[in-house]
Amino acid sequence: MRPLACAFVLLLASYLAGEENLLRSDSVGFFVRVDSSFAGYSAQPLTDGIVYLATEERGDHPLGALGDAANAWHSGDSSGPHWIELTFADARPLERIDVWWGPERLWPRAFRLEAWDGQAWRTLAGGEEWRAAESQHTRILLRGLAAPKLRLVQRAGGGGRARPTAMCAVEVAVGFAHERPGARCFAGTLDYPALSPALSDERLLTTAPLSLRDGRPQGLHFLLPQAQPVRQVVFDFLVYDGDDFAPQGETHFYVHTGGDWVERPVARMENWVEATALGPTQRMGRVRWIYDLSGQPILGARLTFSQGRERAVVATGMAAFREAPLSAAPRPAEYDVLPATDANLLEVAPWRLYLELKGQARPVAWPPTLHLERRPQRLSVRFAHPKMISRLELAATHEYAFDCTPELFLEGAPVHVPRITLERSGAMREWSLSPSSVDRIDFVLASRTASPITLAGIFAGMHEDGLWALSAIEDSPRDLWMNRLLAAGEPNYLDAAALMLPRRGHRSVIGAPNDGDETAVSWNGVHFLRRRDDPRAEQVSRFFAFRLDGEDFGAQPERLTGGWTDGQEELRPGALPERWLRYEKDGVAATLRSFTGIADDGRGNHRLHLELAVENLSRESRRGALEAVTGVVRWGQVARLGILNQLPLPDAPSTPDGRLLVDEYGQPVFLTDTPFELAGTPEEPAVRWNYTLKPGARTAVHLCALVDGPVADATLAALPPLGETRRAFRESWTARLNSGLRITLPESRLVLMADKFLSDCLIIPDHGRPLYGSYFYEDTFGVEEGWPIAALARWGFFPEAQEQVQYLLTLAADDRRSRHKQYRKGLAPMYAWNVYELSRDADYLARILPAMQSCADEIIADCRTTLRRHEGRPVGYYGLLPRHTYGGDVAEPAYSIYANACAWRGLRDTGLACGAAGLAAEARRYLAHAETYRAHILAAVDRIMDASADPPFVPFSMGYNSPDPAEPFPAGDPTPSVLSQDRLAAYWGLFAGLILETRLFPPKSVYTESILATMLQRGGLWCGQARFALDASDWDPHYGYGLHQMWFERGEKDRFLSAFYGFIAHDLSRDTWVHGEVSSVFPERTENFAEAAAARRRIWRQRDYKNSEPIGSGAGLLLCEIRDLLVCEGRDESGALDGSLQLLRNAPVAWWMADRQMGVERAPTAYGRLSYRVRPQYAGGRIKLDLMLDGETPVRVRVHFPPPPGCA
Repeated sequence: MRPLACAFVLLLASYLAGEENLLRSDSVGFFVRVDSSFAGYSAQPLTDGIVYLATEERGDHPLGALGDAANAWHSGDSSGPHWIELTFADARPLERIDVWWGPERLWPRAFRLEAWDGQAWRTLAGGEEWRAAESQHTRILLRGLAAPKLRLVQRAGGGGRARPTAMCAVEVAVGFAHERPGARCFAGTLDYPALSPALSDERLLTTAPLSLRDGRPQGLHFLLPQAQPVRQVVFDFLVYDGDDFAPQGETHFYVHTGGDWVERPVARMENWVEATALGPTQRMGRVRWIYDLSGQPILGARLTFSQGRERAVVATGMAAFREAPLSAAPRPAEYDVLPATDANLLEVAPWRLYLELKGQARPVAWPPTLHLERRPQRLSVRFAHPKMISRLELAATHEYAFDCTPELFLEGAPVHVPRITLERSGAMREWSLSPSSVDRIDFVLASRTASPITLAGIFAGMHEDGLWALSAIEDSPRDLWMNRLLAAGEPNYLDAAALMLPRRGHRSVIGAPNDGDETAVSWNGVHFLRRRDDPRAEQVSRFFAFRLDGEDFGAQPERLTGGWTDGQEELRPGALPERWLRYEKDGVAATLRSFTGIADDGRGNHRLHLELAVENLSRESRRGALEAVTGVVRWGQVARLGILNQLPLPDAPSTPDGRLLVDEYGQPVFLTDTPFELAGTPEEPAVRWNYTLKPGARTAVHLCALVDGPVADATLAALPPLGETRRAFRESWTARLNSGLRITLPESRLVLMADKFLSDCLIIPDHGRPLYGSYFYEDTFGVEEGWPIAALARWGFFPEAQEQVQYLLTLAADDRRSRHKQYRKGLAPMYAWNVYELSRDADYLARILPAMQSCADEIIADCRTTLRRHEGRPVGYYGLLPRHTYGGDVAEPAYSIYANACAWRGLRDTGLACGAAGLAAEARRYLAHAETYRAHILAAVDRIMDASADPPFVPFSMGYNSPDPAEPFPAGDPTPSVLSQDRLAAYWGLFAGLILETRLFPPKSVYTESILATMLQRGGLWCGQARFALDASDWDPHYGYGLHQMWFERGEKDRFLSAFYGFIAHDLSRDTWVHGEVSSVFPERTENFAEAAAARRRIWRQRDYKNSEPIGSGAGLLLCEIRDLLVCEGRDESGALDGSLQLLRNAPVAWWMADRQMGVERAPTAYGRLSYRVRPQYAGGRIKLDLMLDGETPVRVRVHFPPPPGCA
């Protein structure tokens, strides 16, 4: 099922007062038959219990004209009548039939209901011959009719206005009368399809689009099967456009005890409103209402609320009825508002239950009866995706004598949780714990008697104290997550990963090195290719999406797996830029592999190759179809700016053999090795390959599309064998990656990631131009592009690093007007010198030196303009760069400390470069200017520094946005109490790491001490990552790289490792290892359904780069940190080389204790190429080191290793 932008869903099981839907009942046999089905559609959605009530919203997704095939049935297009027939195993009195039709333009204009009387069909519904659908929902009363068959018939030509010769329906439900105590107090009931018989305190409330207009109260009603004592009721909503949702004072909660409704006061109300990555104008809020009932027996509950203003709001929510435990799930009754949300959010965390015996885990059904017989057993709850928990409950049917200990796991390894407290024992065991992300919970049980134990319920989720703990982390100016890691011992990946749910949903990128047009790949296999410019659009892109038997990849996320390598046919242990996904459905598995070939069309153009394979995993022969949906999207079309618009495909392939598909311009879309047939609709075209497979059989299709270059039919005429093309791709990338630094680590995750990061740093730049991001974020600023350049140099890719540095130098030298000009002129020379330090390439130095000197000379000239005095003493900005901008996104005028720090570093490094080139006089001139310039900057900082603050505060600008540009002694930034208090304070936190990276302030200076202390105490860091504190949900980890460097240089190993593993675990998308610009944390990253909602609403928002588009800065800085952990140059206080190499400085102790080899091969250093291997053997009291350095410069080598266990 495709993720729709506005997919409103109604869940149906028992849908009327006192009725059951026979078509969703396990006790009723039935058969659904239709006259025909359009290609790609089936009758299955008619009784799946899900109704889409939304109108189509083309702005987010090109929904087909016939309705979504995964949630609707569409007949064939023919001139005769169409019908839906329901056959029951036995006749029983029927009360009503409900039908939900498809899109409004397809509502039937002439239909009727017929019943089979044993010999013929007869018309029902008051004798009306034909009737028209007046709304999407039609209800027909049957008043006790007993019939073995019902049939909905549409007259020939009686379809909707858009397609009179076709019929479309979304859902059919049939109900019968059934009295239930207490039901009369409700106008109707909707039966609740429980997530599971256990694990569910947070029982899913089918969610609601709240059209709260004119202040009219609206409500949600719940009915319990019988009067039951309830301890607590919790309503939990995720609200879109949440800043306009104001429930306070307008919310009322009632309970029904059998007599009348009684209002109860709210015990606690929480309202969070956070800006998220859902789009530039969209916001999301968290609303949670808690009501304490103290065990009062109730029959029902009702929540009413009104908005009090005319504003449409969409909310996704859950209701929790707390008792120990409830014997049955509560049943939502009739809604005053219609339910709505993406259907895939229904399973908050799909799970399975296993019992481990003799080291082997076998699945067990619920409820399990355990025969412990005085021997411990392990009951394992395993989730398809990580789940955030702060409370565990396990309930037995009786108060047995047994012991139970919970153990938590993530990615197959135990998770260290600071606190797990048993709060209640007996038949009901309750534990509270520090909020943690886990994917497996084991209950280790041991009985003190020989009696079998039957369990009644398990709950794993968040509770009130846990939510408060998360709220405290969100609001705290201190880094509470880092404190948690430090308290647990040496930080590691798993402990960092357990702090919160993983980040998912990033697009990855595949392509050729330095390619001009890479391909973006979404989490569910949707591929985006930049297609061509169009006079009607700012940009045009083509997309490919894939289906298995009519179901989109990822429609059921728990069935989707993927990665960068699957361990098969790999030439090397690292990860190549070849994306693969596997999707399983009903015993059939489809696998998608994609990669970009290396200039394989004979004209130097790259091709995108996709292999779409299907395998029969069942024991029976299977028939079905693979489909590729394709289309083109325009952006910035003159008449409809920002709207996604389809470009239709022609009605037939352009080649008789059905292997080449072309668009309306006559340009090839793709070529395949297997003939296809056209499918889909004009608005959502697709091609289909039918398959018939015996058990265990497999078949595959090879698709090929051009990525860049001129397009003509002849270009795609020859399709090379896929095996040959893939082998050439792998050999090329293997040779390229092996040409640089190679690493060996006991932590294999980092080895795989390093290759992925390298491929990103090679693919994202275009023809030598360094870029901030890929695909839709291809800009060059000057700050972030330097980290991938530094990484390429440290890993030995000198030609690529040198080419990109030369682009930056030219950009900086020619920049006379932009807001970035001042710091560009310092950063570009700094990065240029970093590359030379490692390459020692004299020809490269000769090429870059003129641009470096041009930047340095302009810095010197600009600083001379401020050498002024006022009343006999130097002005406050004496010798600094003139007033320009604060920096980055802050364009207001100021004397920027960051711009001056960059300029000083560029001036100093230009002097070092001149010295290396033999220009002694020029070197002395630049270095002397740099020394004087640094003194001027420090004098200015001393003047504005707030030494009275605790810790002392170092402002990063003077005269920020002052109306008087002639002010001789402008004030520094005001000292903030927290960095979230205003915009300027927020950007102070963003620039803190950038300033430290320049080494203007030595690592152990009072300035560095003050900046680090301010960030730790007021900066709201999360696990050592820089937080853009103006918005609580925004996390900008790459701007904290300078903080990481300072902790590394100062020997604060645990803080550095916290930041290092925190970045890997939470800034990278855990399914694609992609780094995006901003990581939203609250509330998305603490709830499965919120994170999933945000990811799905992003899928088709091409311009929404936040949290989605890959950028190179994170890959670059992580490569730098991995390399520095293995080998780094020693430096003095100013950052200059001190003649030493440091091996395994700040490396985790776990690496040493793993008793596995560590080392590097051909690592570029300032003293030559280094290779070493170290094999710790602590058990034998030995450490073996083999080292080789290919260089002529003398160097001291220092190896950092922890003392053996038991030694100080």
